[in-house]
Parts: sequence; structure tokens; C-alpha cells
Amino acid sequence: MTMQDIFKLSVKKGASDIHLVVDAPALLRVDGELVPVEPKKVLSKKDIEQMVFPLLNEEQKKRFIAEK
Repeated sequence: MTMQDIFKLSVKKGASDIHLVVDAPALLRVDGELVPVEPKKVLSKKDIEQMVFPLLNEEQKKRFIAEK
């Protein structure tokens, strides 16, 4: 799953937030409730980096790594 897939799903479901946490599935906040993104795949650090890093420039990547 890519961030573009998650963005499209979040718009379709009317989500206000996207939650990406290591060792947990991706979640969307829909009407105040946290809803797992299907399929409920537990995301590793590498999974999240592979999803997010293509969206960031080099400075943003360094900040992401440094500040989590």
C-alpha cells in the first residue's frame, strides 16, 4: 500500500487524520473513531519509511529521522 492509496481512502471515507505507527496497522480517524486501513497489515519502520520518504525532500527526511 502506498501513501497515495491511503490518501485516496481517507478522502473517500472522510477521514480527518492518518495515523502511522511502527508495529501497528495504519489507522484513519473517521467521525472521531480510529478505523484500521484494510488489509490490517502491521507496519514496520521500513514499511513506513518506504511509504513516506518518496513524499519528502532530503531536508524533510533528515528532520523526520532526527525528530521522529
